[in-house]
Amino acid sequence: MTQGSKDARPVIYLSHDGGVDHGMQLGGSFTEFVTQWSAVGCPGPEYWQLSPFYDEERDALNSQSAVAQEWRRLLDGPEPWFPGGTVE
Repeated sequence: MTQGSKDARPVIYLSHDGGVDHGMQLGGSFTEFVTQWSAVGCPGPEYWQLSPFYDEERDALNSQSAVAQEWRRLLDGPEPWFPGGTVE
């Protein structure tokens, strides 16, 4: 939180087990992170849950990537995502 300017402080991933992903930047600011994270359905806090939406070039989550767009298409699909569910 002490890095960056007063208006934009990066959100950094902190690995609980010291993995190679420790220190990865998830967004240039809290607002950017929450916007991108929300747009992909708020995936869990583990690296393996965030990594499909991570863009190494941007050094942040990317809700506009092909993976993110496919993920939203699946979530918004007409079929229920849980066994035994029905579409109303």
